[in-house]
Amino acid sequence: MASRTYLIALDYFSIIMKRIMIKILAFILTTIDKIKLLFKPKCRLERETIVISPMSWKSFTPPLDNASDFQYDIKYLELSSIKQSDFAKIIAYIGKIEVGQLKSFGQKLQWLQIPSHGANGFERKSLYKNENVVVSCVKDVYSEPIAQYCISAYYLFNTYSFRPKGNKSDRCDIIPDKVNIMILGVGNIGMTLAKKCYQMGWSVLGVKRHIPEHLPECIKAIYTLDEAMTHLKDVDYVVNILPEDDSTKKICNIEFFEAMKSSAIFCNVGRKSAVIDKDIAYAVKNGIIRGAILDVHDDYNYDTPDIILTGHSSSVSRENDEKFDRYFSVQLNAFLDGQEIKNKITLR
Repeated sequence: MASRTYLIALDYFSIIMKRIMIKILAFILTTIDKIKLLFKPKCRLERETIVISPMSWKSFTPPLDNASDFQYDIKYLELSSIKQSDFAKIIAYIGKIEVGQLKSFGQKLQWLQIPSHGANGFERKSLYKNENVVVSCVKDVYSEPIAQYCISAYYLFNTYSFRPKGNKSDRCDIIPDKVNIMILGVGNIGMTLAKKCYQMGWSVLGVKRHIPEHLPECIKAIYTLDEAMTHLKDVDYVVNILPEDDSTKKICNIEFFEAMKSSAIFCNVGRKSAVIDKDIAYAVKNGIIRGAILDVHDDYNYDTPDIILTGHSSSVSRENDEKFDRYFSVQLNAFLDGQEIKNKITLR
């Protein structure tokens, strides 16, 4: 008995040490990358420039790069490779960016195209030196793969062969033909998911900040977030796709999970700020809910095989690269021609 306890303790210690070593290695590699950036030669911008990130628009070919008869340049490079003092010459940027980087841009910034769905903190007018800047996001690109992810994840969670080792149940339940799902956030992505679920015979409840006058055929009822709490006990599957703002932070807490039924599964493909890590871990480990699928999450030790983690990959697909190409091309041409930019974020 003592020998068995010793082996278990040794195994647990080994796991902890591996995690510590991985974190240390990740820190070292990140530090090395930052040091390399400090010594990497920076690109100079000779005049007003549109900058396009290769990471966001992978197959872009600059059509008029440095053309002498064009009033500004189009550069295909990352922000990290630009000399800091030249940020003032950037009039438009297409690509991924952190909110904290916005302070580097000058008053000439006219348009910012982010590759994410929703405002994600970029809606604050105080972030921009040009009060007339146009900020746009992406719509209708992520909907299809994320909807497929949510449905597939539910079935895979309930399939024995795909469950991780050490799951607390030896067998998985047969999924009934009619699953009751609640979708937190029925915007573009949520509506795509709702339509697919409805076509499969599922019963769909939606949650939205403002209740629409006309209910879509695919949704049985739509509630506000407060109203939804009383209906959580009626659903088998809860999917969070809510955008991030002050009203949605930490809404998926222990009270939320306690309102769900014990056989229900929770899935987060929205924002990680909506979920309190220790609360979801506690809820799953203590049988308050059956399990969770988290595509967005912090580096937290959930310590249970009934929480399945994926690497923020629910929106990834080969078709999406082509969609991004078409979408960014339309947006760039609209900017160059002085036309209306689509999917503008309201600054406040």
